[in-house]
Amino acid sequence: MPDSQVRKIIDALQSIAPLPSEITRLNELLEDSATTVEEIAEVINQSPALASQTLKITNSSFYGLRGKVTSVARAVIVLGAAHLRNLAIGFSAFASISTNNDSARDQELNLINRHGLWQHSLSTAMIARELSLKLGVSDPDLVFTAGLLHDFGKLFFTCYFPEEYEQVLRRHETERIPLSQLEREIFGMDHARIGEMICEKWQFPRELAEAVSGHHKPVPGQKSFIDLISTANTLSVIASIGESGSNLIQKQGLENLLKTNCDLSMLINLIETTRQGMIAIDDKYTLSDESTLLYPEDWKEHVVIDSEDDTLQAICSLMLSVSGTKLLNSLKQHSGKAVLIDRDPAAFDKDNTYYINITNVIVHPDINSTDSVESLFDLKQLQELISEPHFAPHGVLS
Repeated sequence: MPDSQVRKIIDALQSIAPLPSEITRLNELLEDSATTVEEIAEVINQSPALASQTLKITNSSFYGLRGKVTSVARAVIVLGAAHLRNLAIGFSAFASISTNNDSARDQELNLINRHGLWQHSLSTAMIARELSLKLGVSDPDLVFTAGLLHDFGKLFFTCYFPEEYEQVLRRHETERIPLSQLEREIFGMDHARIGEMICEKWQFPRELAEAVSGHHKPVPGQKSFIDLISTANTLSVIASIGESGSNLIQKQGLENLLKTNCDLSMLINLIETTRQGMIAIDDKYTLSDESTLLYPEDWKEHVVIDSEDDTLQAICSLMLSVSGTKLLNSLKQHSGKAVLIDRDPAAFDKDNTYYINITNVIVHPDINSTDSVESLFDLKQLQELISEPHFAPHGVLS
């Protein structure tokens, strides 16, 4: 990659505006043990947009509060000053990067929808925080902020290098090459590294910067901060909340959590809670009539997942829960059963069994790549197989 491209990226990073003074003031107040709720509320109220978002999120079903919170001061008491500060950081960070907003150009180039990316980031943050609370891993508020900022580098590329990023997104879609690999090929660094550099520019805690830079690098066999972000990202994509720009996900983070007390029912409930929370928070987020979540007991008599990969089984189960209504209705109509299988069946079953080949959902890595050597899962293809079923003749792989 030419040195001129690196220079352009560095110049663009340097041009990013500092965070608003409200964020600096909130940080100062939180470091002072004598700070009052009223002082924190006063700072938040200086920004009408921030105050409005604070109340919307506080009153969302995600937090399950009894009674409506009508003042920022009450929101500070209910959710805590640190959590509201982290929310403010997320809102302000997106606003600081999106100063050169050009939605018409973004649409013409088929770039990531910026509001869709915000929805994906917020839902990832909400899920990650709940995972942190339920599993007792890391600081929930720090995890929340990392979730908000994990794909921050994608927004940077979209805003400052739209034509080049359009190439990255197109090749990711058509060639099924990991987004990070293509970003490094074109820019010399990926969105995770860009996010880390922005965190450093704004002097965020080092642990936060590391979580942003490492959210695609969970360590096998460990249950960590990064696993929470990686799994939350996966759940947000499966639930089709917003737009992440990436179809391929890693298995390691979810695999690590599934080895603990993180079960499928908890994850499905978490998806539903997050979706309802997003409805309350974001007027642009809606659910279709066919979006009712299914649980394994709803489809287990009609659908079998035949795979020796436990993580792939879990991802198929989650996708069935989110996108399986049409498939389930079709099977009931045909009095049939579907088998999602990642290999040729040893023997065909009875005539009312339909086989759905999920082999191509697994994307094997390029051995010459510097990315992880583990296989990836193509969630877009899996969703299409499940949500738009095309039944082959009985006993034949579709």
